[in-house]
Amino acid sequence: MTVATEVLKQALIITLFVFVMMVLVDYINVMTRGRLSLSVRGGRWRQYFLASFLGATPGCLGAFLNVSFYVHGLLSFGAIAAGMIAFTLFKIAFRR
Repeated sequence: MTVATEVLKQALIITLFVFVMMVLVDYINVMTRGRLSLSVRGGRWRQYFLASFLGATPGCLGAFLNVSFYVHGLLSFGAIAAGMIAFTLFKIAFRR
């Protein structure tokens, strides 16, 4: 039973973390009066670069931010794919 509670606890932590990231992205977008949306949506290559950069950052924060940007319509599916590929390659390259 302890394994199930531990899995549920970890799932809840990840869910709350993603929720906080989504709220943070919305808050920053509102505070900048939409300039965040305009700067991220600027072009296809800009989206790919931003998503890849965030994906290559240590930890899962970049991947969660990419998903938040995608849910808010700021990143395309191709940019999400680029970010997840960068995330995977970074994890493989720096595995302990």
